[in-house]
Order: sequence, then C-alpha cells, then structure tokens
Amino acid sequence: MDVWDTGDDISALASILADPTRAKVCVTLMDGCAWTPGELAHQIDVSPQAMSSCLAHLEDAGAITRIRQGRHHYVRLSGEHMARIVESLGAAAGPRRAHPVGYRQVRADRRLQAARTCYTHIAGRLGVALADAMNAQGLIETSDDAMRLTLAGTA
Repeated sequence: MDVWDTGDDISALASILADPTRAKVCVTLMDGCAWTPGELAHQIDVSPQAMSSCLAHLEDAGAITRIRQGRHHYVRLSGEHMARIVESLGAAAGPRRAHPVGYRQVRADRRLQAARTCYTHIAGRLGVALADAMNAQGLIETSDDAMRLTLAGTA
C-alpha cells in the first residue's frame, strides 16, 4: 500500500466515504463479491443514474475497481486495504441500536452475529471461536495487527 504524502489524501478519501450512498456501496461490497451497478442501485434503493455518479466518484478515488466481462461490467472494492478502511470506520462509528421490526429481523440479526463473512475473512461468534480454537491448538500465532499460521498450522 502506498504511503500518503499529506493529510489532503486522507481528507479526499474521507470526503468520498462521507456520502451515505457511497458508504453504503462500500459496505455492500464488503461481501467480497463483484456486483453490477444495477444490483447495487436496487440493493441501496437509489436510481441507476445516482448509482452511476456514485460509482464514478468511488472509482476516481480508487475505492472500487470495475471488472468488464463482455458487455457487462461489475464493481468490487479495490482491495483488502479498502475493506480494512471500511471495516475500521464501521467499528469506529459503533453499532446502531435500531430495534428489530419483526421476528424475521430478529432471526436474521442472530444469524449474522453467529456467523458471517467480512470481505475475505470469517467474522461473528463463529469466526472468533474458530480463531480461539486454532490459537489454543497452536495452529496460529497472533500479534496486535495480524494472525499467521504456525508450522503446525501450515502442515
């Protein structure tokens, strides 16, 4: 990852992500999949024109990349570094305490708390339990900012 020369670089990226629609696009893309602009517009409930503008800003900022396949194109986060930025901002913002609107929402929330993926890694209680078990068995070693396989874990 490149090192930023000035605070202007940070400010420019932060201003791009400060827009609620662009932030929602980045959060949606945290699943690691490539989405079509139409799918994103439908998911986030904005017009195709608004989505087109939103994606242009995100692409100019380097937050997303476009993948072309024939006449179709897809977008995804530009890399794991962007996923870490979005995840860090989400953690700093903290959870929003909205009340579930029904039984289905309560069940969905519980399933997401139990097991989910976040860009390229397993998250939720399952992810924590898996990491704890692998650590207890000596398969991984952890530091403040990383997990690495041990020789036993690699084997």
